[in-house]
Amino acid sequence: MAEQKNTSKIGEIVYKLKKRQRDFLKIFKNNMGLIHISCDKAKVPPSTYYFWMDNNPLFKQKVEEINKMIKDFGEGQLYQLVKEKNPQAVLHYNKTKNRDRGYGDVIETRHSGEISLLSKKERQEQIKKLLG
Repeated sequence: MAEQKNTSKIGEIVYKLKKRQRDFLKIFKNNMGLIHISCDKAKVPPSTYYFWMDNNPLFKQKVEEINKMIKDFGEGQLYQLVKEKNPQAVLHYNKTKNRDRGYGDVIETRHSGEISLLSKKERQEQIKKLLG
């Protein structure tokens, strides 16, 4: 049954995780998905990590699952701070989740009329004309 967890059939190809990949994934999870720190601790060159990502869909799937879990963990921590009424957390939450209610950092600018681009020479002439 444990073997089934480390194999996946995609099309006609059965992909497996090697022990080194499984060990890396545990370290990757424990290091919050930080690639280079995980590579250092697992003694896996980053180029090997990227090779695995490009060539083993099962490995890539496991990495994506870990990354989703880490995002959920971060959201949970933020939610906990919001529940504790931490002002910075409440503000951040509102800026991201309630952007549609005016809490975002984006400033909307509306313009009616015409916009034309002037050459450098035309701009200089306009400036001279305005300054007299």
